[in-house]
Amino acid sequence: MRRNRGAAVLAAACLAMLLVCCGKGDNSNNAGEAGTSDRILSEYADSDLEEDSEQETDEAEEHTASTDLFFEEGNVCTQFFRLVPPEEWDGGVNYHYFQEPEAGRYALDIIENSSMAATDGVGGLVYSIVLYDTYTEERGMENSGYAGMLRGGDGSFYYVFLEFPAGKQYTDGTEEAYRRAADTKSWIAGNIEGRNGYTFEAGKEPENEEGEEK
Repeated sequence: MRRNRGAAVLAAACLAMLLVCCGKGDNSNNAGEAGTSDRILSEYADSDLEEDSEQETDEAEEHTASTDLFFEEGNVCTQFFRLVPPEEWDGGVNYHYFQEPEAGRYALDIIENSSMAATDGVGGLVYSIVLYDTYTEERGMENSGYAGMLRGGDGSFYYVFLEFPAGKQYTDGTEEAYRRAADTKSWIAGNIEGRNGYTFEAGKEPENEEGEEK
């Protein structure tokens, strides 16, 4: 009887040890697999979030461009003004529109295509039509010219400048096309019309640094 009881106790002890060992091994492997899976899933999730974020940014930029810079019956339009392109451009220019509402600045860049495409990388910027919601003396420097003011029906207004690049923007091969586009600068102010409640008034720049109070 004692022998049978001792054998039973020994068998039970061995079984318990076997279960404990197996249990530890399983838990260790499961934990490792779970950790690896979590890490991989986390990396994929982060990657997906970055891609989604980039896609959302691109869509926002495209949306802004499509709604705030567009063409209407051959005219170039922003939410503030309509510009009638001169014949000298004749499809040889491109437009880039930059909006900085926090800084009160909106800029429509006029780009001469052949200079922009030149292998020298000169850029092709002819000039920019720039709107500011405030006037300072610095904005009347030699690389810019005052064109007039856009007045809104709600009392808002923007000062309109033509700003010119500081460096050479053309090559010997593109100089003629570039200068043909650039020679329109004196003509631009007379071909801007206000939109969305704004009226353009060409004229002299303000006599003081502060300009008009809003």
